[in-house]
Amino acid sequence: MISIQLMKHKDLNRITEIDRSEEIESIYRNKNGSLIKVPMKKTISNWSSETNEANIKLLTPILAQGGKLIGAFDGPKLAGVSVLGNSLIGENKNQLQMAFLYVSNGYRRRGIAAQLMDFMCDLAIKKGAAFLYISATETNSAVDFYLKYGCKLTDELNPELFEREPNDIHMIYRLKNHLEKESR
Repeated sequence: MISIQLMKHKDLNRITEIDRSEEIESIYRNKNGSLIKVPMKKTISNWSSETNEANIKLLTPILAQGGKLIGAFDGPKLAGVSVLGNSLIGENKNQLQMAFLYVSNGYRRRGIAAQLMDFMCDLAIKKGAAFLYISATETNSAVDFYLKYGCKLTDELNPELFEREPNDIHMIYRLKNHLEKESR
């Protein structure tokens, strides 16, 4: 059984336990506000030590500013991880950045990513956010998950995040949708 729980910031290095590898069939591109699916069979290997270091370097300041590190655990094993920012962003300062979400190969398609999203939505609502801002990797598995969850392409690109990740699919999730889903 998978349990979702807050992790201590000092445990950020555990993200290196995630097996990022996957076989993809296609990627998405955002062309003038429309998602275009581009066939591209590709093997994505697990993160290198350099990528692990870069991820930790990217996430450390987010956690230092009050962000939340969330783990999905199968007993003691880390099966998935997410990071929610703490600083309200966007023109109306009503968005929180979902900075990171990965589920380990071997644990995918079991609802773990949705459980992590649900947990982050609850935290974001308590923080007073109206939306999650998501910069999703362009793989079909990631974008299809977010679309199924209810995310939409954003009309308001975050310039800093777009500059850092121009090939990512920048999306928004309306937290009111989460509240409506929870009340059903």
